[in-house]
Amino acid sequence: MRALRGRVMETEDASARLREQVSQLREQVARQAEDLSTLEASHVELGGKVEVLERDLETTKATLGRCTEELAKSREERRALVGDLDQIRNVAQHVVSEIFGSAPSTSAPAVQLAVVPGDVQDLIRSGLFYGASGVLTAVGTHHPHLDFATICTGYGEGMSMADIQSIGERLLPHARSVADQVSAEWVMDVRREDLAKSARGEDDATELSDGEEPGSEVNVAPVLVEPDAVPSGSE
Repeated sequence: MRALRGRVMETEDASARLREQVSQLREQVARQAEDLSTLEASHVELGGKVEVLERDLETTKATLGRCTEELAKSREERRALVGDLDQIRNVAQHVVSEIFGSAPSTSAPAVQLAVVPGDVQDLIRSGLFYGASGVLTAVGTHHPHLDFATICTGYGEGMSMADIQSIGERLLPHARSVADQVSAEWVMDVRREDLAKSARGEDDATELSDGEEPGSEVNVAPVLVEPDAVPSGSE
């Protein structure tokens, strides 16, 4: 009997230990199931993040491709602008050379271009002055007793505009002949010579400034009128 009771007690103890082990295993299985559920949720979340990252990567690739194309286009435009700038620089140097001559200058072309409009106006005034001076000189050689002071005041009194226009139309061929023979190149040459004299400090330059009476400093008509500028038989 004692031996049987001992076995029964051992069996109960073994059963208790087994129940405890089973309980521990159930707890482990529950924890593992919970961990597995957490891992599955993490996997789903990571999968979503991976998809987002893949989309972002494709967007970045597309943006990079557009930026590369725009950069290449910008480089082409820059090359074109550089070519245009070179052409503008060459034209500017040509304009400066034509206006100021080929003499070396310490000023940059842009600085010299800034004064070109004023010099062009001076050239126009010089051309008008030399042309008018040549015509008046030629008229004076044929009619030395004319009252040029009165002539230079304007149209004669008592004449209608129709009469004045009729006279002007008859003189147009002669005006064209004079204008053709007082060449722009010759006026520019005279202008360059005046600038050179002014740069040397000489006082006989014939440059016409604003408000200055033409010929007030020197009588340029006999010297500076272009040869054969006014044909002797034009009148």
